[in-house]
Amino acid sequence: MKSIITVCLVLLLITCVSCQNDKDNFEIEEGTYQGVFYRFNPESSNETANVTLTLSNNEFEGTSDAWRYPLICEGSYKLTGREITFTNTCGPWTADFDWTLILNNKFEVERIGDKLILTLNYNYGHYDRYELEIAQ
Repeated sequence: MKSIITVCLVLLLITCVSCQNDKDNFEIEEGTYQGVFYRFNPESSNETANVTLTLSNNEFEGTSDAWRYPLICEGSYKLTGREITFTNTCGPWTADFDWTLILNNKFEVERIGDKLILTLNYNYGHYDRYELEIAQ
């Protein structure tokens, strides 16, 4: 009986370690992604913008079809586990728009099918989300 319990505990430990390794080893394919950006706010309508984001050698650049929604521009990025941190090198910025729309923050990363999902959570159910697919 002890050996069965020991085997079960070892298998459970291996499973937990392998799940942790999957989280730590998340990879993003370099290339040009196309998709949408939206800021979810439960109290208002949520505009969507078509975006392009290119990731290469830990650097990014991109555009949006909407004026400063979001403002992607260019800079560097670092992937750590299931988080990607963008550091935008454009600027200086003027004060006539919402600076939280600049791609310059830490996002949660997940893959759903062929989509790469980047999410930045705010308080009270608000979040920014990029839903991207590698361009063909």
